[in-house]
Amino acid sequence: MHTSSSFLLSLMKPSLFDERTFPPPIIDYNDLGFSLEDVAIDVISIGSLTRADYLKAQATTWASHVSIRHFWGITEIDDFDNECVSMTPEEQSTHVQTCKSMQTNDPFINSFVSKYYGLSEGERSRIDDKGWICAQRRIGRAFEWIQSQYHGSVDPPNFLIVVDDDTFLDVTKLQMYLQREQESIESRPMGRAGCIFKENDSSIPWSIPYGGFGTYLNREAILQLIRPVSCDTGNKKTNERVCENIERSRLGESGVYKDGMSVLEMFSEFSKLKEYCMHSDWLIGYMIKFYLDDEFDSFENKNYELLGMKNYPFCGNFTVPTGSVRRCNNKSTACHNQKPKDMESIIMSSFVKSPSSYKALPVLATTSEEESLKMIKEKKDQDKETHETIALPNVLLIGAQKSGTSAVSDII
Repeated sequence: MHTSSSFLLSLMKPSLFDERTFPPPIIDYNDLGFSLEDVAIDVISIGSLTRADYLKAQATTWASHVSIRHFWGITEIDDFDNECVSMTPEEQSTHVQTCKSMQTNDPFINSFVSKYYGLSEGERSRIDDKGWICAQRRIGRAFEWIQSQYHGSVDPPNFLIVVDDDTFLDVTKLQMYLQREQESIESRPMGRAGCIFKENDSSIPWSIPYGGFGTYLNREAILQLIRPVSCDTGNKKTNERVCENIERSRLGESGVYKDGMSVLEMFSEFSKLKEYCMHSDWLIGYMIKFYLDDEFDSFENKNYELLGMKNYPFCGNFTVPTGSVRRCNNKSTACHNQKPKDMESIIMSSFVKSPSSYKALPVLATTSEEESLKMIKEKKDQDKETHETIALPNVLLIGAQKSGTSAVSDII
């Protein structure tokens, strides 16, 4: 049993966000009957209204797993700057050029940003895509939401998962992985990702999560990131490593830091800067590297190391520059570039193997119950051909499963 975070939070000074109120994300799916005696996983997914069906698909397929307590979807409705997508071509060009000539006090970071800003998977250029550029700030709004919830009335979960809206996760497999990792580090903070670009001395200044495969934080990491940080003379020793990195300010974050802010608050404010030049995955990786304070790593006088289930290019499915694709299948733990129908097809295999792992029949709004049952039967028949001796669950027991509650905005 974990120590109650309500007790831990009672020891903290008030957060700068405590007096503020926050509108809920566009999708706010909650299992209100959850107890932290179970394994509780919260999910925050970064998406867009242009394809809100992706967020809804996640909420009604893999996020219907019994371990998912909250599913929050963040879109441009939640953006700090709603005018971002209205920037003129000239303003957009100026922004890109400013970022590519970005000057921090770290030449390695300057070189990295200059080379890679505006490039996504397969080195696809996104500098002409206003929606993509604006979406990179959205992680800051997610940080703000997490801070408001976990420093407020919501007890932090065992694990927090940050994903893109086209991410598919096999939650059962992922939960097993995270629990094994947790056991190996006991009560220390943990940052993991489905896939990482591992830091090296030649091109990558810190390990970066490959966002489509998800980033995973344990409870101890969350508690560190939401706690107020004071770097004045009397309190600096308590937050020594964090304060050292704020002072070092590799990205310029000290310019937005105010004494008593949490790390999440600081980077939420950082993402509001007019000349914000980070990809969202870069910022997450940077925050984990330099602002998770592991006592063991501190003793060894080094910063935190983000670890991946796999390192690029040996991750699950992905599209490589040549155009070839490694496809997601029912053996995959994490996949990206998944459309709603893809999510539904894969989740049915998982449901067939363990229907009790889901709160309800995982379906999309566009799929009838009859079609879903047909898909389940086909999956059962396929598995039966492969594993004749395995006893499969009776689909007629579906109605006996625990049902969740959801509140999905009318805009969906």
